[in-house]
Amino acid sequence: MQSEPFTGTTAQMKKSPWLASEDLAGLSSPELVIDGVYRNTDVEMEGGRKEKELFSIAFKGASKQMILNATNRRALSTSFGADTRQWIGKRVKLYVQDNVKMGGKLVCGLRIAVPPPAARVPKTVKAKPEPEPAKTEFALDATPETSLERLKRKLIEDNVPAAKVESFLEKESLPSLDVLLENEAEAVLAGYQSLLQYAK
Repeated sequence: MQSEPFTGTTAQMKKSPWLASEDLAGLSSPELVIDGVYRNTDVEMEGGRKEKELFSIAFKGASKQMILNATNRRALSTSFGADTRQWIGKRVKLYVQDNVKMGGKLVCGLRIAVPPPAARVPKTVKAKPEPEPAKTEFALDATPETSLERLKRKLIEDNVPAAKVESFLEKESLPSLDVLLENEAEAVLAGYQSLLQYAK
């Protein structure tokens, strides 16, 4: 017999192709990516026991597969759906649960947890544009001459004789009216009302 020092982990003492709770010793809850789902037949288990059929999942970068029991199968189907093809590429966490009953004994069981999805960034709600301010009966242009012409046209549309419009504008001093047209919309409207009274 030969002896040599051993400095590995307890998981390395167990010759098994299956992941067990010992494999997670000191790893907290590792996050792994599912690489495949497998159906295994005529499997020889620890102690010489044989299983006709069992299912397992493989993880990227892991040398051992994990036997898929009913609890972990339900966790995966609830999160990713019943179609096992949809499980490939999904991230899961492994953890050890104490006091799990198996074969009439309490053991440490290996469990799968599905991490919550990444928080979604809420969509930006566009603010409704503010309604445009109500337009006055006639808008003032940037230049007094244009505004004055529009005022004349409005008066004529209101059936004020063109001759009376010209007469009123001459009588009311055109330069002062230009200033009003340029700076004060209310004053223009007041002048418009005066014209209507003058025309009657």
